[in-house]
Amino acid sequence: MGRHYGKRIIVGLLYIAVLLTLSACMQWFNASPVALFDASPSEGYAELEVVFDATASFDADGDALSYVWNFGDGTSGTGSQAVHKYKESGTYLAELTVSDGWSGVDRAVTQVRVLDASGTPYALVVGVSKYADGGDLGSTDDDARAFAQRLLDRSQQWKTENVILLIDEQATANAFKAALSDLAARTTPADLLVIFFSGHGTSWHDRPPYDEWDGWDEALCFHDGVDLSDDELETLLSGVSAGRLLAIFDTCNSGGMIRSGQRPETLGAGVASDLVDRANVRPQDIDKLDRHIVALTASSDWQYSWEFPALGHGVFTYYLLQAIDGWADAAGNQDGRVSAEECYAYLAPLVVTYSSHYADPQEPQLLDLCPGELVFLE
Repeated sequence: MGRHYGKRIIVGLLYIAVLLTLSACMQWFNASPVALFDASPSEGYAELEVVFDATASFDADGDALSYVWNFGDGTSGTGSQAVHKYKESGTYLAELTVSDGWSGVDRAVTQVRVLDASGTPYALVVGVSKYADGGDLGSTDDDARAFAQRLLDRSQQWKTENVILLIDEQATANAFKAALSDLAARTTPADLLVIFFSGHGTSWHDRPPYDEWDGWDEALCFHDGVDLSDDELETLLSGVSAGRLLAIFDTCNSGGMIRSGQRPETLGAGVASDLVDRANVRPQDIDKLDRHIVALTASSDWQYSWEFPALGHGVFTYYLLQAIDGWADAAGNQDGRVSAEECYAYLAPLVVTYSSHYADPQEPQLLDLCPGELVFLE
């Protein structure tokens, strides 16, 4: 019995030795995995939701991989894909570790930059339905009133003293300039500035100094008959240091503000083309407007922006107000916050459908030069 038991021990030890040898050999010949992942977006304002995708990682041996995430803010996760929300501003190093089960390990790291969105929101809201030289509109004054009131009603972050409202006789070019001058004295780079304009716009051939990519200068039309060109607007905005700018224009041909295309008879024109040109075409010239910009326009650059009495608003503003009321977030990421991008995604198809049914099509346009989402209502 004793000798038989001793043989079993020897055989068992030999078996273990063989297994260890085979395991060592397999590890010796095992190819390590390769960790690859994408973080989208890698920059944006708090609270920033980032999607991490490591499905591009691979193992040459075809071994099944395990994934461990270190998001850099004291939290972790697992799986080939993960979604993480950064609640505080800062720069984080997100690390992925992949293992193949045979001691093969690889790591990859990327930087996620979360920007400070804790500043004060300011708004300059303009609605012109009455013009001193004629050409009155129907509901553009109501558009502006309703937009300003929505900001104040929907979020405690908006304060009455930070929302400047200019309606009809108040909406002169000088009053607009004075309001921007006031904002220039109050804003900081952490702040948000929202500009809303509902009224007439116009354009003319570029004048010296020639700086327009499309050969056109553009302008906003104020009550007193004074047109404020895009060059003047850019100069005024350069003095406002708010790091985030949301510009919303409910005017005919407003898509020309963001170079959305070409008119049938000429190249596009609009109010904010200088802003876009400097951001997209001549980046060395954006020192005055080095900020994150999102622009929403009511139509493409050769289309009308319609008013319908049944809506009580321009069709674009009508659905924008719905978006602000929570429909945009409900159709979006449902995080309790309203972003400019969510508003556009909600309203654009509705505006096209409604306008196409009752008049010529009206196609809202979006310019997004802001990482992540530009949230303007918490």
